[in-house]
Order: sequence, then structure tokens, then C-alpha cells
Amino acid sequence: MSGRKNPGKARAKSIIYCLLAAFLFLGFELVWLQLVRGETLAARARDQRMEILSKTPVRGTIYDRNMQVLAGTFYEPVTVALHGVELHEDAVAKETADSAIALIRQPVRYDPQGLAAHAIGYLDSEGITGVSGIEKALDNFLRSGNVGLVTSFVDARRMPYEGLGIRWILDAAPQADVVLTIDRRIQEIVEKVMDEEIPKGAVVVMDPETGEILALASRPSFSPNNIGEAVIRPHAPMINRAITSYPAGSIMKIAVAACALENKLVSLADRFYDPGFINVGSTTFRCYLHENNGHGRISFLDAMAYSCNPVFIETAQRIGKDALVRLCENLGFGATTGVSLPFEHPGQLPASYTMSPQDLANLAIGQGDVMVTPVQVGVLLSTIANGGEVVSPKLVLDIKSRNGKEITALKPEKPERVLSEDTCRQLTFMLEAVTRWGTGKAAWLDGPGSCGKTGTAETGRLDSDGNPICHAWFAGFTPLNDPRFVIVVFSEEAGSGGEVAAPVFKKIAAGLLLQ
Repeated sequence: MSGRKNPGKARAKSIIYCLLAAFLFLGFELVWLQLVRGETLAARARDQRMEILSKTPVRGTIYDRNMQVLAGTFYEPVTVALHGVELHEDAVAKETADSAIALIRQPVRYDPQGLAAHAIGYLDSEGITGVSGIEKALDNFLRSGNVGLVTSFVDARRMPYEGLGIRWILDAAPQADVVLTIDRRIQEIVEKVMDEEIPKGAVVVMDPETGEILALASRPSFSPNNIGEAVIRPHAPMINRAITSYPAGSIMKIAVAACALENKLVSLADRFYDPGFINVGSTTFRCYLHENNGHGRISFLDAMAYSCNPVFIETAQRIGKDALVRLCENLGFGATTGVSLPFEHPGQLPASYTMSPQDLANLAIGQGDVMVTPVQVGVLLSTIANGGEVVSPKLVLDIKSRNGKEITALKPEKPERVLSEDTCRQLTFMLEAVTRWGTGKAAWLDGPGSCGKTGTAETGRLDSDGNPICHAWFAGFTPLNDPRFVIVVFSEEAGSGGEVAAPVFKKIAAGLLLQ
């Protein structure tokens, strides 16, 4: 009997083992539920209690160069009808006859004023993906893939829980924030002047030494918070005219003068004769004073000041099409600038081997097949202002990671010298003559001084009275000594560059210099 097992003892052990196994299983399940799936289940439970009132995209913040917010943390009031909901501190209640109304300070991504809308861009209808501007160019850094929610917590009957109120819930964070070269104060000055003076057009302000874009604006503008409204408005407000190409007009005379001076084919004192026209092959090109027999005897300096077409066509013939096109290419015409904005136009520059003498004449005065963007013109004027180096226009100053991961540094491209300092000094003197006594007198600034070039570019179309429809340009820089600002003004279908664009340049420049 002593060798037989005790059945009761064996049964007790079996029960203990079963209980131990059950506790281990339950412990494992508890660990699994709390540590592994806890956040998922908690979020699911929370989601079952949420009544979503509105959605807001969650993306990285876009700052100006001084860390002022351009996109990311603005607020707009949103009206929501509620019944018996205790409001959170970000909401304000109003009583009506049959319900409560909550005015929620809903976060919106963009400044309600639409500041720098074309540079910043906008998102798709889901608020997830960038569609234009920096939002599109740096979408991989800015996006998180989720949205923030304005919610009310409710029970199974969809009735609000007392005391929980309305909340703003953020589930995911973006990878990075972006710092632009734009200066918010300068952008505000530019946009205020444009709202007063330019219904259609663009303005670009650049630092000539670095190529950094301090302001970039296009008109008409739009609110990125309300794309649906912008789509149906006239005059295509969502087009960024700062990176859209247009006939250059007399702005191209700067390139002609640069090429002639660099190759020592002409001096500022050289005399020309303008009878009011010049014949190139079978084509006659006229001076705007052709009805008064032109400018007569005129120096190369004054030909720039008064924008004399025959003189610059004759000068282009001295240069030759190969040399002139080559310099225009080196100055960045006919190619995108790499300004970090999608849909940038490359402009248009004819190939020299396809050009006839008449084509060369058109190139000299910015008509025919030559097209430029305001940003490209900004590069041209920056090259002269900094003494001959072509700088790449820059819109992004920094990308700041939010998760500690290293982001490839933005390496500035080394500027390439295309003009001598002596050529640039002579060009600056010529452009100063434009503002002192020439076609751009309306752009002259007493004290700091200014220089630049007017442009009146024909579109090939006529108005209802049979007059040519022209685009107005003025591009220049200020102060004359140690230039700080290159300013390009383009006013679409507005008429004379000297009468329309030059005063806008002066108004903007005066505002910038008073900062």
C-alpha cells in the first residue's frame, strides 16, 4: 500500500497546474492588451465615443526667416449647433431660441489674409497632400498623413457626455518644419502695395548677394483656406505669375548692353543715330518716337536711359546672335531657376542657329520668341548688383526635423561669374540714368538712389480702341551703394512700364528702406 500514489494529491497538483496555466495565460493577455495593444484599443474606445465636428490637416509649420509663422497655427471661428454640450475653453457659447451655438476657434493652416499664398501653396481636398508651392515641393517633410479633429464626446445614444466638452485631438506629428527666406514684414509691404496698384501681376524682392527671395507675391491672390472659392474667380488667381513667363520687352536691353560692354564692342559715350526706325532685312523696327523722327544723335548711355530700340538692334548686330544668346543662357534665361517652386516656367530663348537677322532684332528689344519670368529677371538684376555673379534664387532657408533625425543640409550653390565688375559698374551707371532722367524717373529715390529698367512688352493683341495691349515691367535695385534689395515689378496688360511699374517699384522700395 505504501507504493501506491495518493489520488487526491495528484488531483490537487493537476488543479494547481491548471490554475497556474490559467493565471499565466491571463497575465500574458493582460500584458499583451496593456503594453502591446493598449494604445490601439484605447484609441478605438475613444473613437467610438467621438462625434467629429470638423477636421484640420496636421502638417509641419512653415516659418519666415525670422521664425514668424506663415502656415500652421492660425485660427478661424467655426459655428457648430449643439445640444447640452459643456464647452471647452477654446469655444464660446451663444443661446438661440431652440439650440445652443458654439463658436469654436478651429485651427486652420493658413493666415486668413492669404499672405504669401502663391509661395506657400495649398493642400488637396483631404488636407493631406501638398498641391502647389512649398506645400508640394516639400510635402515629404511637412506631411504626417493624418488630420487633427475637433470632437465632442458622446455616449451610446450619441448624447454628449457632461463635463467632457469639445476637444482638439492630434494623433500624429509631421517630420519637419520649414523655414523660408521670405521676410514677413517685407512680404506684407509688397502685398499691401500690390493690392493698391496691381490687379494682375507679380513682385519679387531678392537679396542680390545671396539670391534669397525676401518676398514673392502674385495678383490676383487667393485664400489657401478656401480653394473652392478661388477656382471660380476670374483672372486665374491660383496662377503664380512670379514664375510664369511673359514677353520681356525692353528688359532685354540690359542683356544686350552687358554683352556689348563685356566684349568691348561699345562704350557709354559712343554715338549712334536714330532716325526713328531701323531696317533689318525686309522688316522695319520703329522707335517709340518714330513719328518725331526718333532720338537723332544719341549716346549709348542715353539710348538706355530713353530705351531707344534702333540703337539696341544695331548693337545686337555688332554682337552677333551666337555671343548674345550664349550670355543670355549664362544669365539663366530659357531654363528654370531651381527656386523650389513646382510648375516654374523655364521661359523661352531661341537657339542661335535658328535665328534670322529679324529674330536677333526682336531678341534685342525683348519681343518675338523671348519670354522671361519675374524670378529670372530678379536673377539678372542681382547679377549686376553684386558685381557679376549669377546667384541661384533661394526660397528655402532651413528644414528643421521634429523627430531628431538628421536632414540633409541645404547646400548653397557656388555663384558663377559671368560679367566683370567693371561691366557691372557701367551697367549700374546706365540703369541709374534710366531713373535719373530717362523712362524710369518715377522710380528714383532721393537719398539712397535707385536704378533699373522699364519694359513695355507688346502682347500682340489690341484693346477695344485698337491700341496695343502691353505688359508693364520695372526691375532695379536700391540703394545704389551696397545694394540691399532687387525689386522686380510686373503688371500684366497694364500699359507702360515707366508709367505703371516704375511708381510701384518706388513705393515698395521706400517702404523697405524705412524698416
